[in-house]
Amino acid sequence: MLQQLADGKDRAVGFNQTMKAIHKGLACTVFLACDAESGLIETVREAALTRGLPVVETATMRELGRACRIQVPCAAAALLNG
Repeated sequence: MLQQLADGKDRAVGFNQTMKAIHKGLACTVFLACDAESGLIETVREAALTRGLPVVETATMRELGRACRIQVPCAAAALLNG
C-alpha cells in the first residue's frame, strides 16, 4: 500500500495537509504511522472514518516519510482523488 504513496502525484503529506484533504473531501485513502502521537492518530482516524475513508496503519513515521519521498518522519498522509 505504501508504494501507492511513492508512485502517486496526488497526495497530502503531514497532519495538517491530511486533515485539510479529508475535510475538503479530496482524500480517498489515509495512512497513519503507528508510532505517531496518539492524539494526532486518533484525530485523523476519526475524521477519516467519519467520511468513510479506508485507514492504513504503517509501522513507523520514518517509513511513512520515506514512502512519501520526504526527508523527515511523517505522522499522516493521504492519497487524493484523481
